[in-house]
Amino acid sequence: MGYETIIIIILIVLAAYFSYFNKTSTSNNQTYSIPPEYKGTQGLEYVKKQYSSQLSQAKSLCSSQFKGNWVDTLNSIGCYNMQGFSTSYCGFDVIQNLVKLCNSIGGNPVCSSTQASCTV
Repeated sequence: MGYETIIIIILIVLAAYFSYFNKTSTSNNQTYSIPPEYKGTQGLEYVKKQYSSQLSQAKSLCSSQFKGNWVDTLNSIGCYNMQGFSTSYCGFDVIQNLVKLCNSIGGNPVCSSTQASCTV
């Protein structure tokens, strides 16, 4: 496979990925919020129950798109050891909403080139 072919494949994958996130953030006008009494592990459990559909999509992207490891424990949730993830994705509405949710429960959100997670 030639160098040009590899670049074209990478561009197609990136275009599909950006298209997916743009579609998700614009078609999903849901406001993410958590009642103020939910903090720490109780808040994380609330997020897991209320936003299970979004987390299911994140889990799928984690393993299939970024070959990462999905972690879901009592005090942590997220994708670790990702490949091909860029910190520029951290600015997408979907990820920013999850960061806000994490902050609202007193958690520690992380979005880096290898990890997107929330720990309480």
